Amino acid sequence: MSSQEQPRCLLISTQHPNSAIDSSRPERSPGIKMPPTYTTPSGELHLSEKAFNRLCERCDSMFESTALAYKRVKIARDYGRWVDLNTVPFGTLKELLNSASKGDCHYCCSSAARVLRSKSAHLITGRDMKPDEQVHPSLQPVVSQGVFLGVEIELAIDTLTAGGDKALWLSRRICTRRDKSSLEVIDLRLSVVGEDDKLIELTSWERNLLLPRQEEIVHQVGALPNSVNTGIEASLNQAFRWVENCVSNHPSCNKVIHENSQGKYPARFLNVGCRGSRTVKLTETTGMDLQKHRYMTLSHCWGDSVPARLLLDNYASRLKGFALDELPRTFREAIRLTQRLNVQFLWIDSLCIIQDSLDDWQSESAKMRFVYQNTYLNLAAGVSPNSSGGFFFPRRSLSFVPFSLAIQVSHIPPAQSLRDTLILYTRGWVLQEQILPRRTLISGGQELYWECAMMRASECFPDSVPWEISKCGVFTPPPMKLFQRKRLLDAERLEAWASLVSDYCGRKLTKQSDKLVAISGLAEHLSNGWDGVTYLAGLWSYRLRESLLWKCRNVGQSKGRKLTGIAPSWSWASLSAKCKLYLPSALQNVDSLAEVLEAMVSPVTPTHLFGQVLSGGMVRIRGPLLRASCTARGTTLQPEWRCDLGEERDGMWASLPDLELSWDQTESHGSAIIYLAPLQVRLDRSHLLHLEGLVLRPALTYPARKGKFERLGVFNMRQSIYPPNQSWYLSSLDSTFNSTSQFFARRTGGSEEERMNLLRSDPYLNGPLNTKLKHRYSPELEPEQYPDLAKFLDYLEIAAQYNRESDSPDENLGQDEGNGFYIYEPL
Repeated sequence: MSSQEQPRCLLISTQHPNSAIDSSRPERSPGIKMPPTYTTPSGELHLSEKAFNRLCERCDSMFESTALAYKRVKIARDYGRWVDLNTVPFGTLKELLNSASKGDCHYCCSSAARVLRSKSAHLITGRDMKPDEQVHPSLQPVVSQGVFLGVEIELAIDTLTAGGDKALWLSRRICTRRDKSSLEVIDLRLSVVGEDDKLIELTSWERNLLLPRQEEIVHQVGALPNSVNTGIEASLNQAFRWVENCVSNHPSCNKVIHENSQGKYPARFLNVGCRGSRTVKLTETTGMDLQKHRYMTLSHCWGDSVPARLLLDNYASRLKGFALDELPRTFREAIRLTQRLNVQFLWIDSLCIIQDSLDDWQSESAKMRFVYQNTYLNLAAGVSPNSSGGFFFPRRSLSFVPFSLAIQVSHIPPAQSLRDTLILYTRGWVLQEQILPRRTLISGGQELYWECAMMRASECFPDSVPWEISKCGVFTPPPMKLFQRKRLLDAERLEAWASLVSDYCGRKLTKQSDKLVAISGLAEHLSNGWDGVTYLAGLWSYRLRESLLWKCRNVGQSKGRKLTGIAPSWSWASLSAKCKLYLPSALQNVDSLAEVLEAMVSPVTPTHLFGQVLSGGMVRIRGPLLRASCTARGTTLQPEWRCDLGEERDGMWASLPDLELSWDQTESHGSAIIYLAPLQVRLDRSHLLHLEGLVLRPALTYPARKGKFERLGVFNMRQSIYPPNQSWYLSSLDSTFNSTSQFFARRTGGSEEERMNLLRSDPYLNGPLNTKLKHRYSPELEPEQYPDLAKFLDYLEIAAQYNRESDSPDENLGQDEGNGFYIYEPL
């Protein structure tokens, strides 16, 4: 088939999970003809434009027969299981290599590379490979570093005379689905005929997913990428069409924040000049009417170091202008793209913030919300590990599963085609750069992607990426899209923040001291319009008692807690591990055991309430406290926690009911004295009671340590209500267990004035507090119906009484409020 004809099977490269970006691969230059297939110095195989998305006559026929077989399976409605199709001949190894050497067929080139690099190559050469060998020595001329396959592959064929005439067969199997929301799968595998005429597997199954509802999304699929580089004119023109469409047709994407903008604009931009300009100049914004100027921003990975930075020493020279060639590749390509869009200014953090001036860094980092929300277009260098990696890349064809089937006239790329691995989105600082901009052009290793408030698209799906494959790691997760809505309810804001923190904690930060600063723009954005609610070092005053129950999800990652300069121990920001915020459910009712009286943090910069905080932040709580200690439980590794009533009460220790403790750090707590601070009892839909609270230890380094604690983790105790499967008593507990959301709604009646009145009287939305512990749920429930929980509540009162009667009461407990309640302060 001619390379000019429309192929029956359009080929889409899909990234292999272990492949890595190599900035040293060759780039196409005018007047230089690249061979059909070549390798980079790192050994990666690439395909020339001649073969990209093209098939030879044999492969075209093979895929046509596979498409017909697929339709027969669909007609037969053989759903939900693997259906093996006829195994078809695929020529000989020598024919495959000859076709690959010509570089006319995408699939032949891909198959040849997979065969020769596989550990099954010994089936052809007749020689075994060593365990650590990726390529047999006899095949080195084919895949060695720097060898162009189009030149050398024919010489390599002669070295394979022993296996060159061996027949290849292609096995095919299909799994179709009745449910149109599920993905359908077509698998292919190459085998070679052995000496006993049996097929021996040469390559493993090569999986290709077909999108559901093919007939419904055909109109969304444009001309699939048929070039080897994302930076050629065709790709750029698609990016320009996205920008023009968004600017012209998306009103919600064109709103600029002007209110309270005094002092919020960045202090300086890069003036990139007009198209083709080879010089760049640092420009100060003082005196500029920035509401009349557009600017763009660049999101990039710093890597180990950034060779181009704005410093006090080079500030004056940057103002005079400097050559574009002085900048690393990612910066150069971003500047050229800015010029092509006729935008005069570009903001790059390392070139627009004075990197060796703490004052300037604190001042400019406080403007991130305004900088990114007002950018005309954010450029996200998604796969570049540093500033030298670049913004545009060759499509690395032979490192990927290369094809999808064309069913009838529908050319459907596989779901994997959007699975670019974006190293950029593993960085903590970039999360706000991902969410806040109105529109973003994302550079992937295989495609350019587009995201704005109204659309997600790619070069394969230029009009809209189907929902089924939009959750691929390239685009912003749906829960965090809540940030882009105009008006959010209180519960929706908590949901959006919990989703954000869960994502953010899994990202990397070079400096842990940046933990709060790197999301300050998002916190400031969420606080806009959230009247009556205060930001507290990563948490919010709204329903603070429940928010204090966050969990560390990966204790092994936690490298220790430092209070000074990062966050108080009661904030998730004090840890360097993945955390999950407590997200209250509207369907779960809560009985309050404690109330937040006061919460306070002190920002390092008084005018930047969402950035770094000084040490000394505290939450003052009124609630029960119980001293406990650990003893070994027989020969098991599971420790036993006991109520510790003091040294003079050794004979009166009482074993606590089983507790589930979730620690914040990996340090040993086996012989430590801890304090359990129950905060609430939650009644879930399964009629289970959950006692939830904090695990604390005395803050020994604090000068006046009475009632001062540091958080160690959280605890939970589950309690079934007896007799089981009896729901008649649940309605009688309504007066004790309240849904905070419903309670809030009843008190305010939906009125903003009433809402503000309630927040002024109960700023942390504690709800009603019952200070009765013994027989707490009588007469609706007797203690025998919730025995473990009743025992724990009894211990709280008994321990408090023992402490009051002791000659040496425990001074760590704080101010005794009676009945087992104390006033204490986690720091």
